[in-house]
Amino acid sequence: MILETIAMSDCHPPALQRAALAAFAEALGSASTAFRRDECGDPRINGKRGHVYAVSRGFLISCVCDSRRAWTYAKRALSFARVTQDGDEEGSFVMDRAPTAEEAETIRRYLGITKTREISEEHLAKLRAGLQRKDEQTKNQPSREESVS
Repeated sequence: MILETIAMSDCHPPALQRAALAAFAEALGSASTAFRRDECGDPRINGKRGHVYAVSRGFLISCVCDSRRAWTYAKRALSFARVTQDGDEEGSFVMDRAPTAEEAETIRRYLGITKTREISEEHLAKLRAGLQRKDEQTKNQPSREESVS
């Protein structure tokens, strides 16, 4: 089965690629560490079992599985995207829009993309209070030079 190939930075300016992919990463809820450049310098969202690129027709989702059965399940789960390459244990999809919350969870799961850590305002306030206490303690402690003399 011959499927279409999608050119990347040749026809898609790098600034637009990065902006589009940043929006997709935000919709995915991926961690900032997942948003990196590949070997050629193109921006992509990295996962343990795949990655996402911004292309002229939307977003190219590349998925690598451990077995044929896993790839079959991945194709079924990612059916909201159009298959462009269908291999034995891997393949690619194209999405022309940002994913919904459910779709984002599925993409993160099958590609192994780390999710951003969600911290409630209450927990964030506790963390800040702990840092303030630690700062106050270090300010009140004598320096090493003072304690030695």
